[in-house]
Amino acid sequence: MEPIGNRDMRFMQFMFKPTYSCNLACKYCHVHKNRDAGHGVITFELAKALFNWILQYCLTKGINRIDILWHGGEPLLTDHKLMLSILDYYNDIFKKKDIVCSSSIQTNLLLMNDNYVSIIKKYFNNTIGFPFDYNSKDRCYKNGTDASSEIWQKALWVKKQGINVGAITQITKDNINSIKDLYLLFRNAEISFKYSRIRNTDNFSANLSDESFIEAIIQLFNLWIEDESQLITISNFREFIQMLITGNSLSCCYQKDCNILSFTPEGKIYFCDRSFNTGALGDYRKSSISDVELAIRRNIKNIDIKNSHCNHCRFNKVCNGGCLYNRINGWFSHECYATKSILEYIGNYLKSQGYEIIA
Repeated sequence: MEPIGNRDMRFMQFMFKPTYSCNLACKYCHVHKNRDAGHGVITFELAKALFNWILQYCLTKGINRIDILWHGGEPLLTDHKLMLSILDYYNDIFKKKDIVCSSSIQTNLLLMNDNYVSIIKKYFNNTIGFPFDYNSKDRCYKNGTDASSEIWQKALWVKKQGINVGAITQITKDNINSIKDLYLLFRNAEISFKYSRIRNTDNFSANLSDESFIEAIIQLFNLWIEDESQLITISNFREFIQMLITGNSLSCCYQKDCNILSFTPEGKIYFCDRSFNTGALGDYRKSSISDVELAIRRNIKNIDIKNSHCNHCRFNKVCNGGCLYNRINGWFSHECYATKSILEYIGNYLKSQGYEIIA
C-alpha cells in the first residue's frame, strides 16, 4: 500500500500509553473519561503484542527511524521493573531490523525517584518532559489540592540529577496577566518550554478569547526574542520562525500529514490522544496493517473539502491548515485566527531584521 499523502514514511512517532490511570486529576485533562476505566497498567504480554505490531508496521511502510513517546495517564505508574522489560524488549526487536529507535517521555514527575532517574538517563536520552502551569490551580490531586508547587520542586530536583527537563505550560485566565513572571520563572531556572492553550474545552473557566491569547503570546515572544541571555528556548517560537523562513515544520501540528499513531493499554490504535472521542483506527491485538491504513483513509477522505477555506490564506503554505485532527473534524475556529495573528507578528519581526520569509 502506498504512503498516505506526503507523509515522510521514513520517520514516525508512536505514542505509547501504558496506562490511563493518573495520580492527578487535572481539570482540563482530555483523557479523564478513560482515567478510571479499570484498564490498569498494560501487561508485558500486551506490550509485546503492541510493539510487534509497530515493528510490522515499520517494515511494511519502510520506516527506519522511530520515537516511542511514553504518555498517559501517568506513565511512571508503570513499575520500574516492568518499564525496563518493555524498553529492553522493543529496543531489541527494532535493533535487529535496523530500525533506529529513540524513546521520550511526558510525566508529571511526582513519582520520580532514583530508579526512574537511572532509566531516564539510560533509555530516554537523559531528557524528560513535564507539565507545569504557572499561577494555576487546575493541575491538582483528586481531592482538589493544587499540585503545581510540588511539580516545580520535583522538576528542579530532577534537573539537579543531571537530567535535561523541558516543560509544557498552559496559558489561561489565571496567568494571562503574569506573562513576564511566567517567563522569568522558566528563564531563571534555565528550563525551556512550550506554551499551549486549552483546546476545545466547553464551559471551562480557564478558556481564553483569541484576542487575550494573542496579546499574551506577543508579549511572551517579545520577552524571549529581546532576552540577550538566550538561556532558554520556547519551542513554539523556534518552530514559527523555521516555518516562516523555510516552510518546514518541526512538529506534527503544522505538517500536511500526521506522523503519529497512538496506542492505548486496552489495545486500541488512534491518530493521537486528541482523537480518542472520534473512534479508533483499529486494535493492535487483531487489526492488520491494511485494516488500519483503510481506517486512516476513511478519516481523511473529505479533508480537502473541509480545508478548502485555507486555499486563499497566505499562511497555508507554512501551516498546512494546522493540526490534522482539527482538519479531519473541520475544527478551525479554535486555532486559526490566533495562529495567523501570531505568524503575522513574528513574520513582521523577521522582515525587520532582514530575513526573507515565504509567507
